[in-house]
Amino acid sequence: MGLAKICRKHGIPCPPPGYWAKLQHGKECAQTPLPERDNDVEIAIRDSLRGDSASLHLGKSILHQVETERTKETRIELSDSLRGAHELVRRANQELQSACTNEHNIIVCPDNSMLNVVTSKASLRRALLIMDALLKALERRDYEVSSGPTVTIFETSVRFGITESLEARREPCEDHNLDGAYEFGHNRFNERRQPSGRLSLEIQEGAPYWASGCRRTWRDTKTKRLEDRLSSFMAGLITMAARIKEHNEEQEREAELRRQEELVRHDLAP
Repeated sequence: MGLAKICRKHGIPCPPPGYWAKLQHGKECAQTPLPERDNDVEIAIRDSLRGDSASLHLGKSILHQVETERTKETRIELSDSLRGAHELVRRANQELQSACTNEHNIIVCPDNSMLNVVTSKASLRRALLIMDALLKALERRDYEVSSGPTVTIFETSVRFGITESLEARREPCEDHNLDGAYEFGHNRFNERRQPSGRLSLEIQEGAPYWASGCRRTWRDTKTKRLEDRLSSFMAGLITMAARIKEHNEEQEREAELRRQEELVRHDLAP
């Protein structure tokens, strides 16, 4: 799928559906000619399946920084209360406590909310304590944080948020219509989705092909709470920021190369 996108981007023809099956059975298939050589550009394809592709191209200093975040010495601890919380957390607490909830009892975040916290009122305090610990830890590492929240690492902005998952709960119907057709037992229940109490931290930068191998989501599990995964999440933020910066610089280099090639073709034109 990724290779097909690259081919379409550079105008490289791809075999139609069934092409290889026809060849396998000895049938002749017409081939679309390749583009003119004058338009050739170098295309680098990396193998994302060998090892940790997020670490293949990062510098040694960044890799060391990522590994340092995973050590016990840099463990991120939560405060016992929201007193003295980060300014963004304090303001988010005020706006979310008074916000409405939807049909699943999940808080509806106001437009331009201070923090992307999508939980029930019951899980809000816990989510804000996690956000408070992360924002303070980021600032201790001299990273700039702003509303969203957005953190700037390596001159690159990365957004993240925290959400609460829903779980389905079956409830028996209160009133059963005895005058109608008979309903089997599995039909005499209503399924209602409600907050589960399980939280997730997510890096909200989409899932581009060039970021394959970068972890984006950390969740509560049966054996480990999200509070124990904050150091791993910090390492993930640093890795993602480095990959975004690397990708942007590569895009700039490719754009400059295409510009230079276009100038050369223009100078060689009769």
